[in-house]
Amino acid sequence: MKSIDAVRPWHLQHYLERHGWSRIAGISDDDVDVYETSLQDEDGKPVRLFVPASTELDDFARMRDNLINALSEIEERPVDAIVHDLDGPDIVGARTDVFMARILVSGGGDRLGFRGLLTAYHALFDLFAYAATAEIMTPVPYFSQQHKAARRFANELLIPAPARGSFVLQVESPVDPFIPLRGRHGRGAPNTPEPSPFARRVMVRVLRGLRDVLRSGQDAERLDQLFVEGLNANMCEALGSLHEALQDTPVDFGVSWSPRAAVPQDLERLAPIRYERRTFEAVREVGSALRQPTVARPQGLTGYVVELRAKRSAHAISDERRVILSTEVEGRTHAVEISLEERDYQVACDAHRDRRPVRVEGLLERIGKHWQLTRYQGFGLVG
Repeated sequence: MKSIDAVRPWHLQHYLERHGWSRIAGISDDDVDVYETSLQDEDGKPVRLFVPASTELDDFARMRDNLINALSEIEERPVDAIVHDLDGPDIVGARTDVFMARILVSGGGDRLGFRGLLTAYHALFDLFAYAATAEIMTPVPYFSQQHKAARRFANELLIPAPARGSFVLQVESPVDPFIPLRGRHGRGAPNTPEPSPFARRVMVRVLRGLRDVLRSGQDAERLDQLFVEGLNANMCEALGSLHEALQDTPVDFGVSWSPRAAVPQDLERLAPIRYERRTFEAVREVGSALRQPTVARPQGLTGYVVELRAKRSAHAISDERRVILSTEVEGRTHAVEISLEERDYQVACDAHRDRRPVRVEGLLERIGKHWQLTRYQGFGLVG
């Protein structure tokens, strides 16, 4: 590391981990990671170091400098020596997956338009940000926006210096041992190393999606599998923007895997994935299909009954018994309409009266701005 200004959060995190420091999940948050070791201060309390979690923080530079100065005092070494070791060979090359998009300029050309190149990098940013969103939230065909933590992850990706005479857009993704976000549902505690690090899962999603998207066509079952493990509509649209920026120029996508984490067997020896005009057009069609409300998907929901809609006659409840369930869909609270059988409707009435949560499974689909759950099963109270 030539300059302290080049130090990023993941340099500091990896350095502390290599030197016996542990992240304390209970007091860390979105902005600051708190680390402890066996060292104690004069009062016998554990020594704590505070790592800024993102370069987007207003006081990132101050916190970074304070941390490096603290390490200098603790280790009794010059600041320059600490900064130098932050960029050791075991941190940079071996800990980074490198995504590559080789632009095949026609006729052996040696120039690309400035605006097109900027748009291309913006498209790659969206590609990775929406891939990260799919890893943070429950995968869906289309996201209304990028998750805040996913944008933070994409902002921390690195763009290496281009090779002379080459048009290879590269994105370096450090394979961190911890998820670079907090409070992710259903994927382990924030301080628990996972078999597959978050950054590696994002890269796998991108590469697997690029390879598999053309196999899906318009088949609903394959489309369901595609957005679960590969591209969603947002990622398809990012690829469309890349195509527009490069003006029909073919692109070879590839990756150089870091040996730090295991690579899925089907991607271990991945050949370059060639995208030409017809390929990008097919991806656009898949993206459009994923946006269609007709793509229903299996979904388990937990929430509260907030409205009852049964038509009553003079003798009995009619066949139309609908409830509105307030539940989380795509990371936000939405109202989902469900048509219930009479027995389950009575359970819903009790849950509404007692303000108790319910659980149900079925096929979830969006029609316009409204959500519906059909072919439901297992409707019942939670707990």
